[in-house]
Amino acid sequence: MVSGAVGRTVEVRAVTTFLDRVSTTPSALFLEGEAGIGKTTVWLMALEHACARNYLTLTARTSPNESVLGYGTLADLLSEVPDALFGDLPAAQQHALSNVRLQAEGDGKDNDGRAVAAGFLSVVETLASESPVLIAVDDVQWLDPSSRQVLSFVARRLSGRVGLLVTERTRSQGSS
Repeated sequence: MVSGAVGRTVEVRAVTTFLDRVSTTPSALFLEGEAGIGKTTVWLMALEHACARNYLTLTARTSPNESVLGYGTLADLLSEVPDALFGDLPAAQQHALSNVRLQAEGDGKDNDGRAVAAGFLSVVETLASESPVLIAVDDVQWLDPSSRQVLSFVARRLSGRVGLLVTERTRSQGSS
């Protein structure tokens, strides 16, 4: 059994079913609940399963302190993408994603949000033509607004072998 899976038969089954679907069609798995119930444990287990299946994983773990950094989460998701892949993008998308990745000259403030979103979608589609791709974000409630917009744009347009896996912390019933 995969580490972290002890006593989580339902979650293991959900992850397995989700990853089976990702191998052929766009799919999503949303893990939500109060702090401390094991969402991140299941998220990590899913990443382990995806790696065992040779899926390409784009991952980000957000935090409240980073929720104000423009495109911070998106930069994390792009960090393992080979530089050569960006060279095939249209110039506007290349420039926008270079700014996100802090590899372009300038201050990065001239980004066209559409170019960033379209560029990220192009990257994901290109990667998915090679192998299944898992976009995994832990603690989505702390996404910075610009990354949230890009992920929303991409999620509505996914095609091919792409999965979206996110966790979200909800407030407990007793919280105000």
